[in-house]
Amino acid sequence: MVPAHRQRRLIGMKVLFSTVTVVMMGLTMAGVLLIAERNGRRVLQQEMETRLLLEARHLALLSSDALLADFPELTLCPVVREMLQRQSDLALAVVLDHDGRIQGHPDVRRLGEELSLLGSFTEHATLAAHAPDEQVLASDQLLAARVPARHPGGQVLGSVVVARDRRALDRMLGAGRAQVFAVAAVMVVMGLLLTLLAVHRLLAPLDTLRAGLARSGRGELQTPHRRR
Repeated sequence: MVPAHRQRRLIGMKVLFSTVTVVMMGLTMAGVLLIAERNGRRVLQQEMETRLLLEARHLALLSSDALLADFPELTLCPVVREMLQRQSDLALAVVLDHDGRIQGHPDVRRLGEELSLLGSFTEHATLAAHAPDEQVLASDQLLAARVPARHPGGQVLGSVVVARDRRALDRMLGAGRAQVFAVAAVMVVMGLLLTLLAVHRLLAPLDTLRAGLARSGRGELQTPHRRR
């Protein structure tokens, strides 16, 4: 029979080896997840900025003729209102004239005002391709695209601003992160069980050897050593 202290030592070796293996696997998986999340954030941010620019360009194209009319608000306010209703992820859509005054807004009471919200925006290092006269702006809560509205002849008639809540990106990443962490947790548990099983199988000959040495020490020299 194997002495108790040797049996405990063998079990300790199994646990230690399994623990080190699982920790290394967990650290490797954590590193992979961090890199994947960083790359995922870049892709989602680029997609968000590209969509904002496309929406702003579309609104600028629709606004160019209206800004030449005597009462542009009659066309632009319904267009902006419908755009926000159709695109529920948009937080803001505004059309400005060449003086920076609002000509298209879902709230008609804002017509003729300056868009004071622009003061809270700063230039954003965008990942999306854009023209030199187009801007991607950011505030604490919003990510916006500002695109000039041009006459077919090239004259700038005004600009449009389309914005989206920046927290939408964090919400999308959070939802994906929860799923990834759930899968990772299951994989770690399965890895631990498989590692314990593999270690037990790999170290089984040591159990046989220790048992044989113990029998030899007791004088049982005729008993063959059989692997269990």
